[in-house]
Amino acid sequence: MSNFPRTADEITPEWLTQALRESGAIKRARVVSIEASPLGEDSGVTAALHLLTVGYDHIEDNAPEKIVAKHPAADFGPDAPKIRIQNYSREASFYRDLAPKLDLKTPAVFFSDFIADTGHFLILVEDLSHLRSVDGSDDCNYEDAVAVFGDLARLNADWWGSPRLHEYPWLSGMYTFGTPDQLSRNFSNTLDKFVELRGEYLPAGIEELGRRLAPKFHELRVNRTNKPTTLTHGDFRTANMFFDDSENGSTHPVVFDWQQPQAAKCGIDMAHFLGSSFSVESRRAIESDLISEYYTALIDGGVRDYTRSELEHDIREAALTRFPLRMAGLAMGGEQMLKTEQGRLNMIAMCDRLQMLIDWNCEEVIPK
Repeated sequence: MSNFPRTADEITPEWLTQALRESGAIKRARVVSIEASPLGEDSGVTAALHLLTVGYDHIEDNAPEKIVAKHPAADFGPDAPKIRIQNYSREASFYRDLAPKLDLKTPAVFFSDFIADTGHFLILVEDLSHLRSVDGSDDCNYEDAVAVFGDLARLNADWWGSPRLHEYPWLSGMYTFGTPDQLSRNFSNTLDKFVELRGEYLPAGIEELGRRLAPKFHELRVNRTNKPTTLTHGDFRTANMFFDDSENGSTHPVVFDWQQPQAAKCGIDMAHFLGSSFSVESRRAIESDLISEYYTALIDGGVRDYTRSELEHDIREAALTRFPLRMAGLAMGGEQMLKTEQGRLNMIAMCDRLQMLIDWNCEEVIPK
């Protein structure tokens, strides 16, 4: 079905009937009505999200009445940033090719495809709004964190050094952000922009760390080893998860927003979760226990010749490597975030949590 709709408004009952039948979601039922409504205040920033309310000609068990549709934002076109096109391609490829094969809870997928020539994509997944979500400024509780790290360890162990990683070319390679000089200049400019906007929100020492990292960022990215390699999410945080609190619900979180999966070190997801899903005080109190839980599960999953000290080094390195990306998000979205009180609180939380870079002595991995 390469000739798929480009937006939610273009999805017809006939096309959706065919897609749902091919996915196995329905057998004989036929879609007769679709009502599409935008989802969330941020819909359209990087991708457009719509909730589809679906009507059928007759009742059929398990036929989805609510579906989330994701496609390029309204301003998408030939001049769209390359990284956005890469993200779209990876997410559509993940849901189409990889999600059904993982021992990890992800949303049920009804359709997912991407057109390389144009960058257009369409993803249809189950609506999970009835499950509990965690706001970006809130703390992840300990029980949720243990479940998350256990699932992550099992995923990482299963894909640890696996030749299966080479079966999906879109998992390999780093994003291209320009020449070394451009990388340094872009990061410096990003830091300047945010310091001018709300520099007072940054923890002590973070601006100085950024100034030291900027001229060495390309060297850090190129010289760091990418072994041992496993499957990573790339944006692993509670804001991209749902939790089932029902009486018979699963203890395993549902992980979504797979725009940045890649074959890389496990430290990427560990660092991002620790540095974005807890307040500073909570992280300091429980991070050692969580890392122990993760490392034990990793070894129990069959991983060998990987020490806890190597894991902690990889977390430290990954946290620093992601620092410019986190600053870019703050700088680009800062003015929009400050328009609401919740947005301001989210910004403060995101800035506070950069304290992990100081606590973990991340400056030690900056190339000399």
